[in-house]
Amino acid sequence: MVDDKKVEETTEIAKPAELAKDTKETKEKPVEPVKVPKELENVTKTDVDVIVANAVEEVVKNTEPDRGIFILENDRFEIKVRYHKVSEDSKSLFVEEIDDEFDPDHEDIKEISMTLKYPSQRDYTLIKGGSDIETVNDIFNLELIRIAILFRKWTYGTKVEEIDALPPNISKAIALQVRKVIKYDGIL
Repeated sequence: MVDDKKVEETTEIAKPAELAKDTKETKEKPVEPVKVPKELENVTKTDVDVIVANAVEEVVKNTEPDRGIFILENDRFEIKVRYHKVSEDSKSLFVEEIDDEFDPDHEDIKEISMTLKYPSQRDYTLIKGGSDIETVNDIFNLELIRIAILFRKWTYGTKVEEIDALPPNISKAIALQVRKVIKYDGIL
C-alpha cells in the first residue's frame, strides 16, 4: 500500500516565484515568468469562451454539407427543336438532326422551346416504374416517359398531354436534345 503521508510530502508543487530563483545546488537558469501582452491583460475566462465558441461556430459553418447537390423544382434546363414543313400544305415535317432532308436555310423554320427539370431520384423511380430495359426501343420509350415527367413548360403552354400529339420525328428530336443535356440520367 502507498503511504498517503509520504505522497503528500513528495508531491509538493513548486510555486512560480521559487522556480524563478537561481539556485547554486542545481545551477539551473531561472524560469522566466510568462509575459502577457497588454491587450490580453484584462481578458476574462468569459471572453475566451466567447472567442472559442465563435471559432467553433465558424468551423462548423464551413464544414456543413453542400446543399447544392439536391435537385429541386427550380433546377431546370431548356432545349430547342427546329423544323420546317415538307411543303406548305403538308402535315409532314423535316426536323433538324433527325431528317436528312431538313434544310437549315429553309425560309419558314419553326422552333419548339421546352423547359424541363433535371431528374432527381424520385423522378428516376417514376420514370423507371419497375420496367426492365431489354431493347433499344425500351430505352426510347423510357426517354419519352422521362420527357413527360420532367416537362415543365414549352412553346405551346404547359399541357403535357399535348406532347402525345406530336409527330414521331419531333418526339425523337426532343429526346435527342434532352439526351445531349442530361445523357441517360433518370433512365439508367
